[in-house]
Formats: sequence, C-alpha cells, structure tokens
Amino acid sequence: MIIEVARQEFALDSYANVEIICQDAYDFVQETQKKHGLIIIDLFINNKVPEKFYDDIFWENIFRILSPTGRIIFNTMTKTTKSELFGTIIARLEKAGFQIEVHDKVDFTNSMILAKRR
Repeated sequence: MIIEVARQEFALDSYANVEIICQDAYDFVQETQKKHGLIIIDLFINNKVPEKFYDDIFWENIFRILSPTGRIIFNTMTKTTKSELFGTIIARLEKAGFQIEVHDKVDFTNSMILAKRR
C-alpha cells in the first residue's frame, strides 16, 4: 500500500536506478551486500521509530552498505522520539565522519537528519 502511494505521489517509476524493496529494514541492512548512494530511514509504527533502528548493529550495517559518497536521511517524529535517542544518532554520525544538517519541525511534526560523508 505505502509503496503504491509513493509511486503515485513521487512518480518513482520515472527515475532511473530506483529500486524499491519491500522487506523489514533491519533484516535488509544485515543481509544486503550492495552499496547504496542514498539511504532514507523513515520507519514509523504507531508514530514511533522502533528502538532497534537506533542500535549499534543497525547503524554499523547502514555505514557498511552506504557508498563512499553516499548520503543518509533519517526522519523521525519530534513528539515521539526521545531526545537522547535523537542525540545518539547525531553523535554516531559525527563520530563516523559525516557532515550533519538537522531540520526541525518539518511539516510541523518531524525532525530530519541529513548526513553526507566528508
């Protein structure tokens, strides 16, 4: 359902080199060996990002599958994300050598981290 909405709203099929994968994100990043130029982390269950998407294993796998010039977008809801979890992600990205931009109150409810390798 959400993939069909994304296809319609963002015309995903009109872009070259876009691959849509419908799989548990945690499992996918553990299993894939392919490198990705852009990883968008936008995972909500009942307005919350499950805590497993903040853990070390998930992020080690994100770093492993991100291409050398890759970028990460992490979207979360301001009201439902603990500030220490949000801060942990920023600290982890900075420690890994990423340049960080934080956008607060995106659509009045979200915070978004944009990260690119230096």
